[in-house]
Amino acid sequence: MHRRLPPQNLSFRLEVSMVAKYDIFKTTNGSVVWVEAVEDIVTAKKRLISLASDGTDGYRIWDSTRQQFIDLMEDCA
Repeated sequence: MHRRLPPQNLSFRLEVSMVAKYDIFKTTNGSVVWVEAVEDIVTAKKRLISLASDGTDGYRIWDSTRQQFIDLMEDCA
């Protein structure tokens, strides 16, 4: 069985996918609803501020590496 090699002039591009480390959840009426995932703590904080600008503050951040909800003000200080 022969393996076919790619042509010399064919270029390959390696794409690395970033894994989202933080999930944003909204808590309403005793339930928790997933909103979105972000890759870093800075983006998580910006999104939390943006989402909370509608007057609700029921958003929480889940850190997938720690497997727990975190307090961004505490972690970013």
